[in-house]
Amino acid sequence: MQHNDTVIDTAIEPRRLPIASGWHWVTRAFALYRAHWLQWTVMTALFLAIPLLLAATRLDWIWMVTSLVMPILSAGLLESADRAQRGGPVNVGDLFNGFKYRTRQLLRLGIWYLVAMAALTGLLTLILRTLAAQAGVTFEQIQQQGLAELVSGPGLALFGIVGVAGMILIYSFYFFAPALVTLREVKAVEAMRLSYVAFWRNLAPLLVTSVVLVLLTAVAASLLMVGLIVVTPVGLLVSYTAFADIFDEDLVGGHGRTSIQG
Repeated sequence: MQHNDTVIDTAIEPRRLPIASGWHWVTRAFALYRAHWLQWTVMTALFLAIPLLLAATRLDWIWMVTSLVMPILSAGLLESADRAQRGGPVNVGDLFNGFKYRTRQLLRLGIWYLVAMAALTGLLTLILRTLAAQAGVTFEQIQQQGLAELVSGPGLALFGIVGVAGMILIYSFYFFAPALVTLREVKAVEAMRLSYVAFWRNLAPLLVTSVVLVLLTAVAASLLMVGLIVVTPVGLLVSYTAFADIFDEDLVGGHGRTSIQG
């Protein structure tokens, strides 16, 4: 962009942050939750209940609908988190704002996610069929009895590595994409590209965040599951606090600072 002979760079560029940021993202997410704990608890319950209700229909194709709906619901959570970060209110009904704004781009995210998962599933199925043939069993036997029961050694390791690596790769394209579409009005494909760049530039702090959340979940589960009422919303809000720190330096005011208001 050029204004009065001055060139202004408006391109979105994800920052590379230190490993300690992973811990700060969790603490900021907790601060957001604490300021509006009741609204976040209800919104999280709805966010999780909707896909469970869809799955309860037991329709073969319902997972496709779920994959399309989840980015839209994520948009509502992210928009609410952004408003709360700036000192605004949090309303439970805003969970569904993704059905009002940027819906087409959010649906495209869901479609690309479906395509990626279908490709990974196809690759894993091909590996399974190859392993079945080498082990002298049928593909159906592996499905019924389990891979570990019939296949061992390098083949089993290969299946696990491809599965985990494939999911991480898909996750890297998707993690920040709903926030970029919703809060920065980026188109779906560009949002996935930026998410990929941001994810791998900040892999170390994201790993720290993951470890912290796993430990918190383990502690919460030991408290008769009551602690999950807090940990689950915090885990969802981390996707916003990480996004805000990586993509919006002015919002968080730099590393380790926050402007959350109660």
